[in-house]
Amino acid sequence: MPRPRRAIVAVLLAAGGGLLSPGVGCGTKAVGVDDCRTIEDARCQAAASCPEPIHVDDVEACQRFYRDHCLHGMDLEESPSSSQVDACVRAIEAAARCADADPETTIDDCGDVGLRPEADTDATPTVCGVIERPELLLACSFLSTSEASGGEGGEAGSIDAVETAGAGGAAGDGTSEGGASGAASAGD
Repeated sequence: MPRPRRAIVAVLLAAGGGLLSPGVGCGTKAVGVDDCRTIEDARCQAAASCPEPIHVDDVEACQRFYRDHCLHGMDLEESPSSSQVDACVRAIEAAARCADADPETTIDDCGDVGLRPEADTDATPTVCGVIERPELLLACSFLSTSEASGGEGGEAGSIDAVETAGAGGAAGDGTSEGGASGAASAGD
């Protein structure tokens, strides 16, 4: 009976070898991982300037959370250009500067030309509102996939998850894959 045993071992080895092959198995088609991290780093820093529920106490923990969360990429067909990412980050940083002075300030009252609302925005958001949902800014409008999909942009990820998840915790209420790059709404 050694032959059937050899056949079984050969089949198991062949199947197992296929799992170890670099061309087979899990993969990712994540888009804009580094761009996501750049934007989320800026948002984590900016959220420290806002009151609850957007406020972040531990900026470094927020950035570590999104460093991993951004491995999923952005819900975009292709990565944004570096100039788009840079403009979006500059707008988030401008919102943070205004939030330092008065977190209830609207982007119109802030006086920074980089803080122009996206065309479809009904009301003028506050500076902390655009830190939470940067796709409301013209400079960050590429984060919203509503035009491409014909639907609403997705729920933003929650920085609450950073505060409540711990070292290996879960990702928050939504994901950054639905259009927004993850929201800076903070907990504790």
